[in-house]
Amino acid sequence: MEVCDILYLHLIFHKSCLIGMLMEGEQTHLQCPLGQYVSFTSTRYFYGSCGADVTRALQINCCHRSSCLVQATNAWVGVDPCVGDTKILEWNMVCEGKISYIMTY
Repeated sequence: MEVCDILYLHLIFHKSCLIGMLMEGEQTHLQCPLGQYVSFTSTRYFYGSCGADVTRALQINCCHRSSCLVQATNAWVGVDPCVGDTKILEWNMVCEGKISYIMTY
């Protein structure tokens, strides 16, 4: 994957990659093209050198959905790595593959 352009506090698509950043308490809606789903390649919830990788939490919260509301809150990411500090949620994301459905009879 090529390096993505960064536009802090906003989102920008560039070569199927999206990098985003929110201040604690903010939220944004992520949307992939029809038939694709949100997948995070890396994330950080941090303040300075204090922080945590919250990729798994974001993957679970957006679980193969074509759109997802991302919230930069301790409750949504499941951890408060820097108690008392206002944190930043930063992520790298791609819109992946086709969503497939399994039908059972």
